[in-house]
Amino acid sequence: PVLHNCPNICGVTLAGLAQAIAAQELRPGKDFIVIAFGIDPNEGPADAKADLARLRQAFPQLPADGIHALTGSPANVAAATSALGYRYAWDNQLAQFAHLAALAVLTQDGTLSRWLYGVTFAPTDLKLALVDAGGGKIGSWTDQILLLCYHYDPISGRYGSIIGNGLRIGAGLTVLGGLSAIGIALWRERRRNKAVMAKAGP
Repeated sequence: PVLHNCPNICGVTLAGLAQAIAAQELRPGKDFIVIAFGIDPNEGPADAKADLARLRQAFPQLPADGIHALTGSPANVAAATSALGYRYAWDNQLAQFAHLAALAVLTQDGTLSRWLYGVTFAPTDLKLALVDAGGGKIGSWTDQILLLCYHYDPISGRYGSIIGNGLRIGAGLTVLGGLSAIGIALWRERRRNKAVMAKAGP
C-alpha cells in the first residue's frame, strides 16, 4: 500500500523493495508480481504511471514485467485495505494520509501470508516470505530447507534464525546449569565443613 504522490516514505519504501528484489534470486514477472496499490482514492492512473516511471528510472535493472502501480475508487481502496487489515487515516495537519510503511506478501489466491515492516527490506526476509507464500511452487529445494531454519516474527515482521535462537537458549541453559552446579558444590562444601566442626567439638 502506497501514496503515489507521497512526499515522505513511499518512494523510499519502493526503492527499498527494488533493492531487496535485486539482491535475491526470485524475479518479478516470473516468480511473483509487485503491486504498488494507491490508498488515496483521489489519485488516478496518471499518478500511478508517473510513480512507476520514477521507480523504473531510479532502478533500470527492474524487469519490464511483473511490477504494476494501481489506483482505485474509494470502495475498492477500502475493500482492499480492509482485507489486508491495513490502517491509515487522513492527517489534517499534514494534509495527507498517515500510514505505516510495510509490504504485504500474498499467496497466489490473494490470502495475506506475511507483513514485512519498514522502508527497507532484508533480501533474505523478502525471499523467505515469497517462498513461504509460494507454498512450494517457487524457489528451490534448498530454499524450502532454509525456510525450516528460520522463524517469522509477526511483531517485527522479520525472519530470525531458529538455529541462532537455539544456540542462545542452549548457551543460557549451559550457564544456568553451571551456576546450579557451583551452587550445589558450595552447599555440599558448607555442609561438610559444618559436619567436621561438629565432630571436632568446642
